Amino acid sequence: MWVSQFRCRCVRIGLVLMMCIILICHVSLPAYAHIQNESTRQNHSEHLVLVLVPDFSFQDVKDMTSALPTDISQNLHWGAMTMRTASGINSDHHLISLSTGQHQRTVSGWRGYNREEEVKDIEAHALYRQRSGIQTTASIIHPDIFKLHAEWESETDTYPGWLGETLMAHQVSTYALGNSDVRDHKQRWAATFIMNKDGEAEGMIDERVLHKASDFPTGVQTDLDQIKQSIHHQWRSHERTFTVVELGDLKRLLSEKAHMSAEYFERSKTEWWRDFARWIEEVMHPDPSSHSSSEVAIWVLSSNVSKQAHDDGEDLAPFYMWTNQQTGGLMETKTTRQEGIVSNLDLVPTILSYFDIESPTHLPGHVIEVSSSLENKTPQMSQAMLAQWQNDIQYLFTIYNERRPIITTYIILILVLLFLATLYWGFTKQKEKHHWILVMIGSILLSPFFFLILTPLVVQLGGITWIWFLFLCSVLLSYLLYKWCPPILFVSLIGWLNALAILIDVWRGSPWMQRSFLGFDPIIGARYYGIGNEYAGILLGASIIAVVSLYVWLYKHTRWRSLKWVYFSGAAVFYAFIVLTLGSPQLGTNAGATLASVVTYIVSLWLMVQLQVGKKGGLLLFTLGLLATIAIFALHWRGEHTHIGAVLHLLADGDLAPVQEILTRKLTLNLKLVRVSLWGKLFVASLAVCLLMMFRWRAEQWQHLKHNPWFNGLRSIVLGAALLLILNDSGIVAAATAMIYGTFPFLSLKVADTPSDEIKKNER
Repeated sequence: MWVSQFRCRCVRIGLVLMMCIILICHVSLPAYAHIQNESTRQNHSEHLVLVLVPDFSFQDVKDMTSALPTDISQNLHWGAMTMRTASGINSDHHLISLSTGQHQRTVSGWRGYNREEEVKDIEAHALYRQRSGIQTTASIIHPDIFKLHAEWESETDTYPGWLGETLMAHQVSTYALGNSDVRDHKQRWAATFIMNKDGEAEGMIDERVLHKASDFPTGVQTDLDQIKQSIHHQWRSHERTFTVVELGDLKRLLSEKAHMSAEYFERSKTEWWRDFARWIEEVMHPDPSSHSSSEVAIWVLSSNVSKQAHDDGEDLAPFYMWTNQQTGGLMETKTTRQEGIVSNLDLVPTILSYFDIESPTHLPGHVIEVSSSLENKTPQMSQAMLAQWQNDIQYLFTIYNERRPIITTYIILILVLLFLATLYWGFTKQKEKHHWILVMIGSILLSPFFFLILTPLVVQLGGITWIWFLFLCSVLLSYLLYKWCPPILFVSLIGWLNALAILIDVWRGSPWMQRSFLGFDPIIGARYYGIGNEYAGILLGASIIAVVSLYVWLYKHTRWRSLKWVYFSGAAVFYAFIVLTLGSPQLGTNAGATLASVVTYIVSLWLMVQLQVGKKGGLLLFTLGLLATIAIFALHWRGEHTHIGAVLHLLADGDLAPVQEILTRKLTLNLKLVRVSLWGKLFVASLAVCLLMMFRWRAEQWQHLKHNPWFNGLRSIVLGAALLLILNDSGIVAAATAMIYGTFPFLSLKVADTPSDEIKKNER
């Protein structure tokens, strides 16, 4: 009895100690978070200045950094921000996405006004009263705020103006300064970040922040001294401030570039960047005696890149952070998991984190942190790594610009070879001399592997030369494998090579896929890590054809009866490993591909083993597949925010409307892509070839065909392609790449060459 009581007391004491440790140690420390008690906060000020520089692009980075003092330029936190929105890359939509933390769109002509400014021949405050019935006292008004709310597509509580209201509720004073007006065209974005839900804000964004400059393009220039004084006044008046400054001089300068001499344009731009650098230094180094206990941060962000940069495919916005206490480094975030690349959805959580305000869990963005790769590095080493990062950004721009012509050429070549191969097997009677067609088919099946490893050579070769070099490498390797292997093993090795290369890359963090023409592109912003739709389809198709081909070869050349259980168990483990990779929140995170692969692999195993291990064995394998599926769902249920986890929680709550909306959106998008994209044409052509080949057999041969392992493998791939099409936003891409590994092997290895007759005979 006393032993039992002693154990109970130990358990109670342990629980009390554990709770104390949790209460003491459970403190979150995201980047720019400053956790302090109230007594410390009373003597400590926090000031954040967000500087928007419209038309600032990576083409101007060298000019900016060379103008900055060394102590600032060497200690910047560097990042490239994606500009994806709900309606493509658009500066107005980008602004709303930045200020709300969600991919959204705005209304046309969105801008703010100081209350006395005239809008459509009426003062802004009078127009606002006509639309709201409210006599506002705010100094800045957004007359179109009610139209924006009416067209807002999100049903969450993070509406336009939510950020400003949240900051004010936490005693953060907000203020907006500056504009990007170009002659009669008004552009005012700064106040959008700090307005409340009624579109009201405080600050000065009209012509009062400009001064006449007869030798500067458009004749006006931002009054930097006035803005500096306004910022310092805010700091003296409030303990915690968030000031948004819009400097439109670069935009005004670029608007007149076509009418200026090249020499004077470059000189004017250089001088402006010098003025900008001097202003930054003066803002950050006020009178030390008055701000000795203040923590001050200044963030410089391009609200939209220049037209020239956009035309050149350089649609990543430069983003820099600096405080007096930091050392240089690259930004990183859980949203992208790519060093030096952040999302526009990350800005709101990072602003909130700076002021120790918790971000809503439904926002998809994460706090921007600083990469640990530059820790304990000398300034020279840090500068070298930052220079390498800038080269990597230029490499991203090269991939983005070359992607369309390369992918177009690639798909056209596949379609041509598909047509020729179909004609060959359909109309050629003498098929003994088929070596060349098999080698060419093998090169198509090997090309995704070379897309993974050869992409960096595009910088030296150029786009068109690179794609022909890729096909040359594919043909050469295909020829060597064909010479070394029998046809069945030849197809199997190609499948294994592609599947294993993709899996290895994903488990390494997808370094090849992130910079592959068949991978994902941070400029587009549809996916940043894991496995993209192109390689998800390739992995599904290549893995099935690898397993089925090896099964056929082993059946012909080994003692199959003693081996079959080992092989089928190994195939089940291999498929389960792929599902784990696709569905893991830390690795693949491709929800559609995960669900499609679960169903496809279970069906594939069932079709393959039903004649070999009986229905009980098939039921066992099905049960194992179901358990693996449950395990994957459990990871997403309790793990970090993912699409699968979100859908599971919706289903658990009985909220089917959003799930139905998701499926409808996916189907609508994919039907559109089938009509307009080359991937859609490739999918339709592959499916048509498969149907044509199947209808060649007469009805009495169906019993022979349905037990054929090649045909069952093809059926599994077609099923997987259909599921990928339905379950992914751009599922047509995954469906098309998956079909490549069904159609081409089906053409190259004739049904008559498979051991289906022997299988039927042995099983009777």
